[in-house]
Amino acid sequence: MTAALDLPRRLALSYSVLARGLYDPSSEGDAPYAPLGVAFDPAQELTPVTFRAALNLASFWDIDPSYGDENGDEWFADRIAYSRDPSGGDNPNEAVAYEYLQHAMHATLDGALENWVVSVWNKDQGYSRFYYSRRYIFGRVENGGLAGLVARLVWT
Repeated sequence: MTAALDLPRRLALSYSVLARGLYDPSSEGDAPYAPLGVAFDPAQELTPVTFRAALNLASFWDIDPSYGDENGDEWFADRIAYSRDPSGGDNPNEAVAYEYLQHAMHATLDGALENWVVSVWNKDQGYSRFYYSRRYIFGRVENGGLAGLVARLVWT
């Protein structure tokens, strides 16, 4: 019998199969999506503090929920529009892959899809310098856990 906490990882792996060949276009290097599946108490409120604990993120990571004031569905809408735009990604097949990925996540996760970014940067120099970020597109698993995808980004 599969433990309940295996489900987030299994879902994340299935999303990563759908996302194979997709890259986060906001990175200055190729940033493929990797699976994100972690335990998370279904009764617990999702906050930067509880997210940090679930992912075991060090305190030097800054956490930005709803990055750019976009939830997960708005992020998907932007990715799909960019992929369809002849002046943008100009890749209708990529748009379809994002649409299927979004549908799969909605069909298997509870509630809204999230778009969170965590970053490490030199605060004394502001955003004018090189820094690392991770984009998390994820949702809650009904019986506990968070499942989705993460892209490790490089921004300057």
